[in-house]
Amino acid sequence: MVLATKQPTGERPIIKQAVHTVKKIEDVHPSNIKKSTLDGHIQQVITEPNYLPPLNKSKLSSVQYKGDLDDHKAYQQFQQEKQHALESSFISAVNTKVTTLESLITKGRKQGMKQEQLQEAIDKIALLKKTQQSLLNQD
Repeated sequence: MVLATKQPTGERPIIKQAVHTVKKIEDVHPSNIKKSTLDGHIQQVITEPNYLPPLNKSKLSSVQYKGDLDDHKAYQQFQQEKQHALESSFISAVNTKVTTLESLITKGRKQGMKQEQLQEAIDKIALLKKTQQSLLNQD
């Protein structure tokens, strides 16, 4: 790998040798680099990640408005229904998330975690329940 540092206007950049195989600045010139060597280095750099998270398409984002865009009231109704579906899914997911967080808090206490770290989860539970209750009260 070769690193170049920016110099004042009119001067050539300073190239630092970062890999022991590069002996001279001339060795770095593209005409001196063999394609097979370059491909080998690229293969070493590009590797598969150890973990790829699963990608799930959102059920709500797949819903598209199919009506007339000039009909403002119909589009507004569509947006309200979409928002209501989002809020309903949040309300139903809160209980599962709270249960998970409470089990993690219990596990953390057993392992001797600091109170500040546990307090983050406790505050998150309180906020989830408060948001859930405010959404339930809107209906």
